[in-house]
Amino acid sequence: MNSRKNYLLLLLAVLLSAFSTQLFAASPEFGKATYYSDKFQGRKTSSGELYNKELLTCAHKTLKFGTLVRVTRLDNGLSVVARVNDRGPKREGHVVDLSYTAALQIDLIKAGVLQVKVEVVEAEATVAKETIATSVKEKKEVTPPTMPDLVGKTAGSKAVTKAPAT
Repeated sequence: MNSRKNYLLLLLAVLLSAFSTQLFAASPEFGKATYYSDKFQGRKTSSGELYNKELLTCAHKTLKFGTLVRVTRLDNGLSVVARVNDRGPKREGHVVDLSYTAALQIDLIKAGVLQVKVEVVEAEATVAKETIATSVKEKKEVTPPTMPDLVGKTAGSKAVTKAPAT
C-alpha cells in the first residue's frame, strides 16, 4: 500500500511539474538582454546548428529549441521575434542573448545591455529555419533562370521567340 501511495505522489509531482513548466513558458519573463559578438559567427550552438549573425535567433536558458519568442525593449517598445537555438545567458538577471541581426532590430547594439520582456510566440517553430532568416541589409532579389528554348510565347504549334538584343 505504501509503494502505491509513493507512486501516486510521484505521478502527481511529475504532472504538476509539467503543468507549471507550461504556465511558466506562457508567462512573460523580464530581465536583461545582450547579443552575440562577431567572434561566435560560424560556431556550433547548443542545438547543433552553426551561429549565423544574419538570422533572427537567440539563446534562452530553458525554452525548447525552435520556440519563437518576442523580445520587447521596455524603454521604447521595439520588439523582434527570434527562434531559440542556443542555451544561455549564464549571467544572473539576463534572460536572453540575441543574434546580431535580432539585436539590430531592437537597437541593442549601442546600448549593449537592455531591460526586456520575453514572451513565447509559438511553442515550437513549425516553419523552416530559413523563414526567420530576415536580414536588416537590403534583400537581394532572386530571379529564376530562363531556358533559351522556352523564351517567348507559343502560337499554335510553333514557338515565337524574341529577337536577340543588339
